[in-house]
Amino acid sequence: YAVEQSLDNYKFNLLKNKQTFISQMKNCELNVRTIDEGSIDEKSGMNFSEYIAILSGDTTLLEKSKLEKKIAVLESLRNAHHKEVFRSRFKLENLLEEKEKTFQTLEKLTQDEKLYKSQLTYDKEGTKNNPVQITEVTSPDAEVIGHCLIRLYASWKPGLGEDDYKQIGCLYGFDLYIRRQKETYEDKGFFEYKYSNVFCAESKQTGIKYSWNQGHINIDNPKLAARHFLNAIDRVESLKEKYKKELNELNRNIPMLEKIVSKPFDKEEELAQLKKDVFRLEREISMKIQANQMKQLEPAPSETPVGE
Repeated sequence: YAVEQSLDNYKFNLLKNKQTFISQMKNCELNVRTIDEGSIDEKSGMNFSEYIAILSGDTTLLEKSKLEKKIAVLESLRNAHHKEVFRSRFKLENLLEEKEKTFQTLEKLTQDEKLYKSQLTYDKEGTKNNPVQITEVTSPDAEVIGHCLIRLYASWKPGLGEDDYKQIGCLYGFDLYIRRQKETYEDKGFFEYKYSNVFCAESKQTGIKYSWNQGHINIDNPKLAARHFLNAIDRVESLKEKYKKELNELNRNIPMLEKIVSKPFDKEEELAQLKKDVFRLEREISMKIQANQMKQLEPAPSETPVGE
């Protein structure tokens, strides 16, 4: 129990400071004294700050503190909203750029597929013909071509001053290349480098490079090695489907991000109204303080002297 306008106000103020200190000790938070004025205390029903405000006879300061806490919460939510919008805008820009690149690649793959299928032929059994032409081979025999490719794969090295990327033939309108690349491997805890040869087919009209098995051929079977470039070019259809799926996924995600980026903070009006209410309470508190100061400056009424 407490009596309004009495010394109990001072006592509850002491209890409030003690409770703040004890809570800070328990929570290992001795940096700054922070008092939560926003809600009823869950442990003791009503916190000491509310008791003090009620006992003083003026709850304006307590109401102001509650509004300031609500403002802090809403401003925190607004900051989180703006951060999410910023992240979404950054992601949206990347997706738009990725969409443009994916669309351009898809168009090139469509052109290459059209070129490939316009020249592709089949044998009587329905198997794709492999009229691969290798510069160093005059025979159309697949086994001879395979042995040549295996030999190039194992021993080719660019000459002095030559590029490490050399054209070795053509197939269905695509140029065939061998390339020397440096690879990293680990040996007994140390990283070493070694050079290996890989093959690829390059489109003359789009410049897209196609490879099979990461450019490595089957060195155990010459006939399969001879079909390496055909398998590489034949990937154009599956690559086209892959980029189609990526483009469809981008078309689904981009509108969602655009919606997030354009969405305003839905509690902006409530936040503005709370700030107006706090400003009004501050004016009331300031006027009360001035009134109390003026009252203290007024001279005390003099007592009427008793007649002699």
